[in-house]
Amino acid sequence: MTQPHFLQTLQRSKSNPLLTIDDITWDYKKKRSIMFPSVIDMSDKLDNPIDRYYMYLASHGGREIGFATAPTLEGPWTMQKEAVLHIDNCPAVKGHLSSPEIIYYNNRFILYYHGGCPPEVLEEQNRRMPTHYYQRIQNSGAATSTDGIHFDVHPNNLLLPITTPDHWRAATNMYLRVVPTENGCHGFFMTMSREEADYNNETKKLPKEQRRGRPHPTSIGHAYSPDGLDWTLDEAILTAEEIYGEHQRIRHIGCTLIDDTHILATYSCFANINATFESIFAATLQINGPAARLVQKHGTILTPQGEWEKRNVRDPFPIFHDKKLYLYYAGGGEKGIGLAISA
Repeated sequence: MTQPHFLQTLQRSKSNPLLTIDDITWDYKKKRSIMFPSVIDMSDKLDNPIDRYYMYLASHGGREIGFATAPTLEGPWTMQKEAVLHIDNCPAVKGHLSSPEIIYYNNRFILYYHGGCPPEVLEEQNRRMPTHYYQRIQNSGAATSTDGIHFDVHPNNLLLPITTPDHWRAATNMYLRVVPTENGCHGFFMTMSREEADYNNETKKLPKEQRRGRPHPTSIGHAYSPDGLDWTLDEAILTAEEIYGEHQRIRHIGCTLIDDTHILATYSCFANINATFESIFAATLQINGPAARLVQKHGTILTPQGEWEKRNVRDPFPIFHDKKLYLYYAGGGEKGIGLAISA
C-alpha cells in the first residue's frame, strides 16, 4: 500500500484550530458544533470578494449554514455574521440543515446541503418509483448563487432520486460532495445498501446496551450530473475494509481532482473495532466520462493528536494549491476546524 508524496508529508498548521465553536454566528439550534468545512477560491470568480477564500460551515444539527473568509488558505479566518441559507427556505429538508458543499460551475455557485427527509419528499419519490422497501432517512438539496452569499434554493427536492425499482440505494443520502470537471460533475455521498439498512433497522430494536457493540455499516455512493443539478445515481464506490484499518462505516468524504482523470478521496472512518477512535483515510479514484471506479486505497493519512482534537478527526476537505495539498477537517467532537498541509 503506497501513498503519494502529498499524503506522506502532511503537517498540521501552527494556527490550529483555525475556527472553534466560539466563532459560530449561525443558528446552531441546540448543540454548538462546527464542521463540514468547504473552501473555494473566489479570486477568479468575483470582482470584489470579501477575501480571496470563502469557507462554508455548519453545525451537525443546526438550522443555518454560515461562512468565513480569509486572505490565504491558512487564514486568518474571519467568521461572517450573515448566514447564507436557513432551513425555513429549504423544502428539501426538515429538522436540521447541515453538510454544506460549495462548487462553481457554469458561471454560478452551487451550494449542496442535507437534512432530515420531509414526508412530502418521500411521497414524491414513491410516486415516481413505487417500492415497498423505500425509505429515506435524510435527503440532499441544492441552492444557486451569483455572489456566493445570496442563494436561491433549487426547486428539485429530489436531487438524488431512485429511478429503478431494484436499485441498491434504499435508506438515505447525505454528506454529498461534488467534484466539477470539464465533462460534468461527480458526486459522492453516504448511503446504505438494502442489506445495510436491514441490519441497522434490527440494531435500532435492541436495548441500548446491546446496540453499542454492533456496527453501523454504510457505504459511499457515486452519482453523475452534466450540470451539477440533474443527477443520476451510480453504484457504491467505497466501503469500510478492516485490512486498511477502516472499521464499521465510512461516514464523511471530501474529494478533489488530482489530474484530469483521477480524484483524491479523503474520508473519515472509525479506526478501531470499538468505534471510539476516528481517523481520516484516503483513496484514489479514476473517472471516465460519467463513470468512476476505485483505483487504490492509501490507508490512514491523519490521526487525532493533542488536546483539542481528542479522539476524532472527521469531515475532511482537500484542496490543492501551488502543488501542495491543504486538508481541512473537524476535530475534538466537532469543536474546531483544523488544517494539515503537505510539504
